[in-house]
Amino acid sequence: MPIAGPIFGGLLLGQFSAMGFKGTKIAQLAMAIGNGTANYLMSAAIYQGAGVGTTPGAGVGTGFVQGIVGPAAGANVMAMMTAMGFKGTKIMSMSMAIGNAFAQYIKMGIVQSSCLGMAIGSGIGKIIVVGPAMGASISGMMMAMGFKGTKAVQFAMAVGNGLCLTITSMGIVTTIVAGAGYPPTPMSGADIGKIM
Repeated sequence: MPIAGPIFGGLLLGQFSAMGFKGTKIAQLAMAIGNGTANYLMSAAIYQGAGVGTTPGAGVGTGFVQGIVGPAAGANVMAMMTAMGFKGTKIMSMSMAIGNAFAQYIKMGIVQSSCLGMAIGSGIGKIIVVGPAMGASISGMMMAMGFKGTKAVQFAMAVGNGLCLTITSMGIVTTIVAGAGYPPTPMSGADIGKIM
């Protein structure tokens, strides 16, 4: 399943509701965060890894992001919120909602890669992301939904930086690589791709 923005927005809206946040603006905020995050991940996030296998050649890999848990993601978002000057129990609840929804959402993404040097085997690596760029994408979506001002930009940057910190510190991608090659001998290669 592709990592579409409305999917993250829907998961986030459910988490916001569970934390007691309600209203039209909360739904708009959830969709802005969802669409901003998805737009950034699909356009700019890169998977880089190493493949190990048995056959020389080139292969195509498919895998998933693993290792991201909601409370840790929420803690990273909260740390960035605190750094931006946001405080209080409501911000903590909102950060936890974002972290929990993101942990569910990122597991839905499929990583597709090309492995050079190896045709059959597996790859392991990381998603490369940049917090301020994700924050800018979220900020753009928030502006489109009517959220304006310095605090809106700081909020978006805190979310973007917190989610990117989570991806880089916790997220691990494993891929299964398949392709054509001969003869079977131990090989390694560069496994590079995108999250879909």
